[in-house]
Amino acid sequence: MPASRLQLYIIGETDALTSFIRIPDRRSVESLVKFTFIHTAVNHPLVDLYVVEAGTDIEEQIPRFFRLTPTGTPINANLNEGDLELYLTVSGEKTVIAGPVALTTAYGDVLEYLSYDNVDPATADLVSIPLP
Repeated sequence: MPASRLQLYIIGETDALTSFIRIPDRRSVESLVKFTFIHTAVNHPLVDLYVVEAGTDIEEQIPRFFRLTPTGTPINANLNEGDLELYLTVSGEKTVIAGPVALTTAYGDVLEYLSYDNVDPATADLVSIPLP
């Protein structure tokens, strides 16, 4: 497509790579906070993602997204505006592998986050993908 942007992700161990192409939707909508999450941390084959108000203990919370796999479809959702935190946990557990990551949102924001493997295999990194 002329004048369009694509994202190419290559995920996996060196001898078993998988790839997918994504066409990101970066159009701002003044009444929404658009959020995309892509899980690529192969050391953590099944994770849950919590999106909670800042300062909330996740022990009594339900994950916003659950059973995410590194080769699964990217998650697209709308968030509330305000001060939030992101946590990545082992699926079905409260064992935090990344987070809390502070996030302040406002209507009109377009946010993209990605998880990837850390040098310490017990953890992952959860980072913002900067928009062009």
